Amino acid sequence: MKTLDENLAIEAEFAAMGASNAVQLYGVLPKDKAKLLAVLDEIMGSVDEKELEHYRKNLRHL
Repeated sequence: MKTLDENLAIEAEFAAMGASNAVQLYGVLPKDKAKLLAVLDEIMGSVDEKELEHYRKNLRHL
């Protein structure tokens, strides 16, 4: 998500709000780019990979 957000050069809605996403994000690029990147950096710096693995393993398939 971060790479996409950093490099997308067109106006677009950035929506990662599905149940399969461990993190729910929404913004309009490029207007919300700085906010989205800040949120992603915070999550990447504070969420342990084991937590994400636990989420993935226990996610009920839709």
